[in-house]
Amino acid sequence: MVLRSNDSGSSSSAASGPTDSTRFVVVRCQTEAPVDDVLVETNHSGFVFVQAKSGLRLDRGTHSPLRSATDQFVRQWRACAEGSDGAKWARPVDRAKDRLVLATTSSSERVNAVLPRLLQRLRDDEAADGLRSVSRSTDEIAVAQVIEEVTQECWRRIYGRAAAAGEIASLLRNVRVQVLDLEDNGRDTASSLELLRSGVLQNPDDASKAWVAIQALTSQLHSTRSGVNASPVLSFLGLHRHRHSHRSGFSTRR
Repeated sequence: MVLRSNDSGSSSSAASGPTDSTRFVVVRCQTEAPVDDVLVETNHSGFVFVQAKSGLRLDRGTHSPLRSATDQFVRQWRACAEGSDGAKWARPVDRAKDRLVLATTSSSERVNAVLPRLLQRLRDDEAADGLRSVSRSTDEIAVAQVIEEVTQECWRRIYGRAAAAGEIASLLRNVRVQVLDLEDNGRDTASSLELLRSGVLQNPDDASKAWVAIQALTSQLHSTRSGVNASPVLSFLGLHRHRHSHRSGFSTRR
């Protein structure tokens, strides 16, 4: 889902992020990266850094989830730009194939509708110098102000200086908000099951079993702080349309 859609739910263009041809190669959980919840390596040598924050609200408080996520995005941006970690992802973020994703279960209209809309406009307008410059209403201006001020504060703390003109806009053009409703058979559970039925499984009736298996694998990866390659997962499901010669079962990577 994160790889297939942008903030507005439509397919991403090559200029703004991974396309519909993008597939995951490796998924790792609880990683060494500053954005550490999930790290996806794609078949286009791209990286999707996912930070999950439950119930996110537009709160600029010192210990707010919004500030915590923003801090992690700025630290990730710097680590990638400086390339000093030695990891495969330690190179400048590339808008053509990378993403910084804020995944949330938020029910806040400002988080799940206004902010994604502003980020999309910023990506669409290369001349824009920030979120406030693409805001069209009082509510949008308020959201833009909070995001840009919190980002500037995090930037100053991490870099030891204020962000130069255009630096925050460059970072924010790489950020997506992915609102997920997976609890109690929510909206995204239904869409995930439909994706399994229509695009992954040979037998659509196996979608529920496959979904349970994917959830179990995700829990294991988080608890063991490990990762998994794509091909063994497909073999583990044993139901992918294109048969693979890999052994059954899956192995995790530390």
